[in-house]
Amino acid sequence: MEGAPVTAATGVLGPVVAKLGALLGSEDKLRRQTRKDIRFIKSKLKSMHSILWATWEKEVLHAESKDLKKEALDLADNMHDVVDDFILTMERSRRSKNLMVQSKIKASPFHDFRARVDDVSARCRSKWKSDKKKSAQPISSLFSRKAAKSSTPSKPPPLQAPFVSKDASKLVGMCKWRDDLNKYLVGEERQLKMASIIGMAGTGKTTLARLVYGDEAIENQFQSRAFVSVTPTPNMKEVLTRILQQVGAQPPAGNQARSEEHIIHAISNFLQDKRYLVIIDDIWHRGEWDIIRRSFPENNLGSRIVITTRNATLLPGDDLENSKLNIRMNTKCDIWTRKWLYGPDKEDVAAQMKPDMGGEGFDCDHPIVRMCGGVPLALLCIFSAMAMVREQQEKLGVHLREPDVQDMIEKHLKHNGIQNTPGFEPLVESLQLGYTELPHHMLKTCLLYCSVYPENYPFHMNDLVMRWVAEGFIYKEDT
Repeated sequence: MEGAPVTAATGVLGPVVAKLGALLGSEDKLRRQTRKDIRFIKSKLKSMHSILWATWEKEVLHAESKDLKKEALDLADNMHDVVDDFILTMERSRRSKNLMVQSKIKASPFHDFRARVDDVSARCRSKWKSDKKKSAQPISSLFSRKAAKSSTPSKPPPLQAPFVSKDASKLVGMCKWRDDLNKYLVGEERQLKMASIIGMAGTGKTTLARLVYGDEAIENQFQSRAFVSVTPTPNMKEVLTRILQQVGAQPPAGNQARSEEHIIHAISNFLQDKRYLVIIDDIWHRGEWDIIRRSFPENNLGSRIVITTRNATLLPGDDLENSKLNIRMNTKCDIWTRKWLYGPDKEDVAAQMKPDMGGEGFDCDHPIVRMCGGVPLALLCIFSAMAMVREQQEKLGVHLREPDVQDMIEKHLKHNGIQNTPGFEPLVESLQLGYTELPHHMLKTCLLYCSVYPENYPFHMNDLVMRWVAEGFIYKEDT
């Protein structure tokens, strides 16, 4: 039904509420008690939908919450069947063929569900209120059409991501990208120019940006510099304040320091007569850039801006009429060799990393290597996990060949998942961030549904979309 998708967060609660609403809003003739039961159940289920919609944000639920959520979803499944069965038992009106009438023989089929719905709804509400006192998270719902925003200020990200290589200059595939970006930043053009580094999680966007930012030849070309990371749900005042501090500007005095506008004005005024380099790392949304961009004056002194982002559709800088450099860092699979290629020169990144990080006999064609998809961070995590296993085995007096270590890690990964495999914490952190920040519950549901396909199974996009539609994951939204 339109406007009521099936999601992993709420099950079929959405379609059930929509169907009950349709029954109440139709001209079909229902008995008074039936209509009263439907109205009561719809109200309770709608409240449960709002609670489940909000608690889905919590990836780790307590056992009590998990059991209650399962009970609510089971109730929704039962109600879905009852509503469909009720609709099928309705008879066509003798007065009008377009109207349906509830059978006189049948009593309200919803009466027995009232107590059960009321009980589960009350316990959901009680549990939610208990958790709400701890988190102060407002309730949002698909039916309210208004996304709730957390009032908790975002935590500033670390100045360097924990998984960035300490010696980034040795990473495979970075050299040409680094040289191209360096040349672009120190070019003779005097107008303000910007570059974008685009790629999925773990491809080395932050590493490349820091590699360039830390180059002494680049540092000496600019009078003011800043490297600022942006969280997915940032406190923009904090972001602007970090830019202000790093470029060396004086903060606004008094109450003006509390205003985004005054901080933007202070940064712009300070940079007006300086050649500056600003790198904004991990931009997630266009709105963030629209605010940050106002801080940077077009002073025609050869200033440069660099942004990194996972979102290929977000390419800030449309307001700049000059050319822009876009570096795309995603890996690509060679259909003939079945190897994952990386970098502008399309190198086999696993084979290139092997001499420095893999031991003697490391198998570049091992299933666990192919599982990484050529993503540098995933491969670094494999080498880290292998080092841990070797160290543990050597303490026990056992010396293993590299393929045997790879087999052990593959077995552990398939049995326990990457989130429970030592050495893969940086990859889990990066992937979890991307999943958590998907802009809508329905996108999470659509992504999770892809697990119905076997590993390495090729499927067509149109086939997948049709399956989403058939499952009720996608709905038409009124404009």
